[in-house]
Amino acid sequence: MMAILMAIVDYSMPVFFRSLMTHAAREGSRYGLTFQTFTGESQTQSIQDVVMGQSAGFLNGTTGRNMIHVRYYNQTTFVEDTGPNRNADGNIIEVSIEGFQWNHILPLLRMDAPSVTINASSADRLETLPPGATRPAP
Repeated sequence: MMAILMAIVDYSMPVFFRSLMTHAAREGSRYGLTFQTFTGESQTQSIQDVVMGQSAGFLNGTTGRNMIHVRYYNQTTFVEDTGPNRNADGNIIEVSIEGFQWNHILPLLRMDAPSVTINASSADRLETLPPGATRPAP
């Protein structure tokens, strides 16, 4: 009975992590739309901080930050924009979490059960800044 209960918990964890990472990416994308930044940080670093804060501690430290990617796409060509004005009005911001690994606790079928890779992303269109506001560094 205990093995069955542990197996249910173990195999439901990837569903939980997928939901959690999708939520964190959405919150990062929403935060990016506001053009806010934390003191002394760029917009990308601030978005990463928000995603890390929404991930229930599973994306901590440098390893977690390296899994969070913030990309800006040009509004007319839909090609990734890497220039200094990549967070221009109308561009698309994509926040993604790539490569989060979950290793099963109980490999019931075989001892070398593969890990599950979880990816999540969210994208939205950057709106115009309010009058008098300054655009943060991307």
